Amino acid sequence: YFDAVGKSTFQQARKILKPGGLYMSSELGPYGQNPIFSIINPLQRLFTKRNIMFPLPKTRQLEAVIIRKHLEDGTFTPLIDRQYELKDIRKAFEYVVSGKKIGNIVIKVSSD
Repeated sequence: YFDAVGKSTFQQARKILKPGGLYMSSELGPYGQNPIFSIINPLQRLFTKRNIMFPLPKTRQLEAVIIRKHLEDGTFTPLIDRQYELKDIRKAFEYVVSGKKIGNIVIKVSSD
């Protein structure tokens, strides 16, 4: 389970994770708990049988490689909520801050 926008928590995700499953978030979490949970992961894994990872800056390149592999082999599909042209970036930002966004927002940039 990869949360790229900070809309979930490990507590929510662990309900749908299989034993041995992994929750990874690029966000701190609502109370800043994700880094703490990832530090105590070995202990909590004993009880939940689930893993949590919070990518720290020194390991982001490795996670990017892992995510790229999953994108290429089709085992991960990002959730795209909406797409906007660059000229409509203001509308995109307004939509993001409205709290209604449920996935990623794509800004289309052309080379013209």
